[in-house]
Amino acid sequence: MSDQDLPAPGARERLLDATIEVMAQEGFGRATTRSISTQAGVAEVTLFRLFKTKANLLVEVFLNLTNRYQEAALSPTGHLEADLQRVAEQYDRLARRHRKLMLRLLPEIAYTPALRKASAPLRQTLLRSLRGLFVHYQEAGHFPGRTPEDLMATFMGPMAGKIFLLGEVFEVETHFDPAQHVADFLHGVARHDNS
Repeated sequence: MSDQDLPAPGARERLLDATIEVMAQEGFGRATTRSISTQAGVAEVTLFRLFKTKANLLVEVFLNLTNRYQEAALSPTGHLEADLQRVAEQYDRLARRHRKLMLRLLPEIAYTPALRKASAPLRQTLLRSLRGLFVHYQEAGHFPGRTPEDLMATFMGPMAGKIFLLGEVFEVETHFDPAQHVADFLHGVARHDNS
């Protein structure tokens, strides 16, 4: 490959940023590689050279967006409440910063095979990392008699509902307090275990 065939410096990052903007407006199905490359100020051939497909480009976007969330969930410190709060804070930051993109793409996953395939490794990685955190604490004696999947649903469901559904869909001003969410989760789990 000659120097003239190399992508311009910053092209990858500009394409990732443009993908977020275009797909937040158009969704996966209607977004085109041409509109993404135009938004990025990059030749469409560069997009194909770097990512091959629109789906690959979106995979890279998701991986970049979730690295910090993943690290938070993958790194138990031995302090259950602090670890759960760190996961909740990262999820809140990620969701609020990219809420329009996520809301636009989530419905499409159900009926767009390319999007479902592109997002599968990411979804599996995130679920596996959060599951790993709960398994770690179960092995340390917390949450007896509960499955990791039940704990994940109980922990993530209310958080996602408040951040996404109330805030964006119903246009209700929301305030999500990660510390309060964790306290409510732990209280609810303890109450359920004692009943």
